[in-house]
Amino acid sequence: MLGKEIVVCKSAAYFAKPLFRALNKTQEVRPYSHSFEQFPDGEFKVRLDDPNWARGRDFIVITTGNPHNVLPNMWELAMLARTLKLNGAQSVEAIVTHLPFCRQERKSKPGECTSTDAVADFLKTVARIDRIIFFDLHVAAIQTLYSVLSIPSMHIRTRFLFENYLRKKALGELSGWSICAPDLGRRQEAKAIAKDLWGEQTDLHLVQIDKERLGPTRTRLKSVEGLVKGRNIAISDDEINTGGTLITASRALKERGAKRVLVLATHGKLVGGAARRLTAEEAIDEVVVSNTVSIPSEKRTSKIKIISLAPILAELINLLADKQNDRPIEPQLEDFMLRSDLEIFGK
Repeated sequence: MLGKEIVVCKSAAYFAKPLFRALNKTQEVRPYSHSFEQFPDGEFKVRLDDPNWARGRDFIVITTGNPHNVLPNMWELAMLARTLKLNGAQSVEAIVTHLPFCRQERKSKPGECTSTDAVADFLKTVARIDRIIFFDLHVAAIQTLYSVLSIPSMHIRTRFLFENYLRKKALGELSGWSICAPDLGRRQEAKAIAKDLWGEQTDLHLVQIDKERLGPTRTRLKSVEGLVKGRNIAISDDEINTGGTLITASRALKERGAKRVLVLATHGKLVGGAARRLTAEEAIDEVVVSNTVSIPSEKRTSKIKIISLAPILAELINLLADKQNDRPIEPQLEDFMLRSDLEIFGK
């Protein structure tokens, strides 16, 4: 017995089959079912198929902030968690593979709403969630915000998954590779990857790009620091929206003599024509993302590779459910990401 009931929100339904296939390798686990309906006027309704089953049980709810349906996704999570609690659930933990509104954690102009803390307060007071687990927050300080609001949280960093991918890609020979931060905000994470892969030689394998944002979708390159010529460069970012920043960075790297340019990103949101633009861009040789958000078939191309999170989620759930496990979960999951056989798919 797993010891926790698993509920997959409709927004994360694409996880269901591979997730339960991975979980059922060691035990029989079935999803707890519910319905989520939308009326013609836009109103939503959540109903538990067996409300009596919820009493006294512990639940893990899995969802994602799909970039095309952010509000329905978050509303389903909140109403589902609240309904479970009202029907006697002992605890509800939420695994949110992509948390929306992560870029609005502070005011840039007077009068603006910091929607990040509004979402956090909503999940605490309305949803009554006991703990929330994120994957690669756009700004790591958001976890501190949840702590201030007394919401227990866990921040899972997927860089170890991409380090695993790079080691396999380079066949263990990483001396000709470097990691690139596409902007100053990504420097800390890129440096952490470089340190994991090259240790004391971190600075020799770290490339930093500085840019100026001219608008929501336009940027201007300011500088490129680090060794680029003759190297394979992996650009590390947390998410891909329109792809404009990554295209600008890739062109700058190729102009400075990079052999190959790979793009690594946790959240492949691929808004609008991003998949088409990235695929058509000659400066980019490969794009690797995880499926923290659903990537529809029309956005899957020969250049875009997708790493499945299902085995990682299954391991995370097993660790959360193991009452005998008294060690911190994050380092155990990081080790699993480093040594697991990656499930990669594409077009």
